[in-house]
Amino acid sequence: YSGKPGPPALRSGKWLRGFPRLHVANQRKVKTANIFIDFVVALLEAQAKTGGYAVVEHPEDLGVRKLGDPGSIWRWPSVRALVDEESWRSGALLQSEWGRTFAKPTRFLYYLPGSRTS
Repeated sequence: YSGKPGPPALRSGKWLRGFPRLHVANQRKVKTANIFIDFVVALLEAQAKTGGYAVVEHPEDLGVRKLGDPGSIWRWPSVRALVDEESWRSGALLQSEWGRTFAKPTRFLYYLPGSRTS
């Protein structure tokens, strides 16, 4: 949803796991990405159950944009369930604050039992 020359949108706020009528090549891209995200969520849950540390990073959900409503993993129910759990922490930053030449808003979700995260 950033406009040209960026790639076409394959999901939205309404269709978080991909638009229903994508071309076959884009269906494969979305399916593969969804499998990866589901796998990462399963790993995060497993780490928390065993008391291990877990961290995931993904572009921040910036909400509705001029060209539409991008679908973000931060809105997925499985990811929201982790974000909403008391033992998990989440925070966002602009990578430009850490030396990048562009903003690149990024969110982290982390589980660090026994550590100081405040």
